[in-house]
Amino acid sequence: MINELYALAEALPSNIEATEWHRQLKELPKVLDKNPCFKIQLNGDGSVYDIGEITEPEKMSFLRTWQFGANGSSFPAFNLPPLSKYADAKKEKEKRKQQTAPCEKWLKNNAAFNFPDFEKWHREVILNWIENDKDESGKKTENGKAFDKVKIVLNPPRDTFANITRNGKTPTNAITELLDILQKFKVKDGVNDEVDVSKFRAALDRHLNDKLRAGENIKTLLKFLSSDKQVSVILDVQDWQKFSYPVAHEKSIVWLNEVLNNSEKKIAEKSISDASAPSEALVDAFGEEFSGAGEPMPEVKLPGKLAGVKLRAMFRDHRCQYRYNRIDDDSYPISRENRAKIKKALEWLKEPERQGKTWGLSDIDEIIFAYPSIIPPSPPKFAALLGASSGEENDDRSSALFAGIAEDVIKSLAGLAPESKPQDVQIFAIRKMDRARSKVVFYRNYTTERLILAATDWQKACENIPPVSFRAWTDKPLKKNNVNNIDDGNADEKSKPEIVEPQTPKPLQVAKVVNRIWKMSGELAAEPKKTPKKMQYYQGLELMLDDHLTARDSYLLRVLIDNSRGLVAYLGNLLHGGGVLPNSSRELRESYRYLLPVLGLFLFRQKIYKETYMESLPYLLGQMLKVSDELHALYCKIVRNDEVPPQLAGNSLLVNALETPVQALAQLAPRINPYISWAKQYRTKKIEETGKESWRAGWYLSLYEQSAANLNLEKIARFNDLEKAQLFVGYLAAFPKKEKLTDAAPKTEA
Repeated sequence: MINELYALAEALPSNIEATEWHRQLKELPKVLDKNPCFKIQLNGDGSVYDIGEITEPEKMSFLRTWQFGANGSSFPAFNLPPLSKYADAKKEKEKRKQQTAPCEKWLKNNAAFNFPDFEKWHREVILNWIENDKDESGKKTENGKAFDKVKIVLNPPRDTFANITRNGKTPTNAITELLDILQKFKVKDGVNDEVDVSKFRAALDRHLNDKLRAGENIKTLLKFLSSDKQVSVILDVQDWQKFSYPVAHEKSIVWLNEVLNNSEKKIAEKSISDASAPSEALVDAFGEEFSGAGEPMPEVKLPGKLAGVKLRAMFRDHRCQYRYNRIDDDSYPISRENRAKIKKALEWLKEPERQGKTWGLSDIDEIIFAYPSIIPPSPPKFAALLGASSGEENDDRSSALFAGIAEDVIKSLAGLAPESKPQDVQIFAIRKMDRARSKVVFYRNYTTERLILAATDWQKACENIPPVSFRAWTDKPLKKNNVNNIDDGNADEKSKPEIVEPQTPKPLQVAKVVNRIWKMSGELAAEPKKTPKKMQYYQGLELMLDDHLTARDSYLLRVLIDNSRGLVAYLGNLLHGGGVLPNSSRELRESYRYLLPVLGLFLFRQKIYKETYMESLPYLLGQMLKVSDELHALYCKIVRNDEVPPQLAGNSLLVNALETPVQALAQLAPRINPYISWAKQYRTKKIEETGKESWRAGWYLSLYEQSAANLNLEKIARFNDLEKAQLFVGYLAAFPKKEKLTDAAPKTEA
């Protein structure tokens, strides 16, 4: 990742201002309603003034905390061990349920809060944070460890701030005021100043009891007190107005950042001046003077589940590092200045306002970055073009679709001055491999011309299919009152079927279509999280950006055919029977919109174009199966009072046709013959009732005869994967356009 970001770091200074955050200043965890951040405001005497709750992500985006040591030591925000301790959920499930029940009722408004009841409940709960608490073996318990942890986080080192004194006086602001207040929790013995955690705990308990007794701020305090997990906390001061802004403010964090950076520079300068003799200067991987040996690589918090990602792992216990006797920094030396520069570049790259432009998530644990060699003030939507999340995933406007985004990118590049036009676009993907490791899984450098040409070819390849349309419900799903979800008048009045056409998927969306395994009932065979990822997201980028064919194409097509045969059978059986696709799941909506374009893409890459394969045997066989379905459904609608069976005639042979087409045709003949005989009689009737028109029977017979006449039975053999793809397309594609047959002109019998 270092090499991928160094060029960006070099380009940023002349174009864009980005904050150089200190390597120990970390972003706070993502804030949710279930995982809030509590702000504890302290009075000047160390008592608690207020405990509030921050849930809005925008209020947390500018906050950071200084991680100054191990064991979770940080300031002014940290993870506070729970004040109360409950029974183990795994071992004592019933006991735990009894312990938490009263508090849950109060929080959910299922019972009115009563302070005496609260006192009784709280006495029955084990209180956490007990000094030197040990078990029978002499080891510290979780309570004892919690006590020690609080002692650490309440004792931030003041040496760093002493280094910025001006005329012997430290600049006064909310952060320095908070540091002074924390001194109130120390016990001075003349030798060492130790934090008295019991003082801090007493201040919290006193505030909680006073406020709850008065019936104030009940829900927030109960959430804070009853949490059985660590809670995210940021300390602040009550009288912050005299400093213009509080600790939990962007300007305070920026000031803290400047302090840490200046302190580190002073330490580096002092180490150089204290050197007893000049030595040969070491250089890093980019030819600059090497400094900061032994320091860990910076970490950047990325969206999704990637969390904190180090720019490069240098773990000495990995034996592979010993192969060339280059361990830790020696394996790839990067100076402190270059580390900060690269970290700053990545932090700029992943800012929320650039989502869809320079970055986007392909999945919760994988992120894509795409940026040009010259950074314009507003980068084009390169990441959205590739299919990374842009915040418009559920937007059906044309500007949010692939063609609209491609047009927007081309216009953005065309509007730049010649000297500002980027020549190249860097693309790389990072995936979380396990709980502790992340890895760059894809890296390419393309010219902008190549990217534009690839986008144009991608659109053309995905349109390598004949006209296709589906009837689908919108707004609300149809009530399931019958087998085929046919509108029987009992559906919600607001639900309206609409004609939906296939859409060009973005490259990163192809993997989802390929990997999903479908049942013939239209349901996924496995939950998305448990579905094997036989196609990685970045391989969709390879399909778009790499011209040459590889064994990968054949493998991915085979996986798609195997996984989607159930979906094709479901779609054909439902739609050919006059049904409407439900609006039941995002996975289903995506798959029926993208499946055929992806099949057309694979055929296009093999130079099999729709103008040719629409005359091929597999495609015509698919059309025959579709005609058989619709003729069977018309017969049931008229003769059997609209009682359509669970499976139509052609649909029942779809799977057999994939493997043994000759046998499937042999089985189709006796099954469809009664409906053909009926159609020959019905087509002569002058019936115009909607859905029961007699001309339909003649039209279906005509289509059946055309497909049968063009089938070359001598060439039928087992289909390969490319031919199976053509069969799928033929089964779902619209019939060729033709004028409606008149009732007075019956066709020649087959």
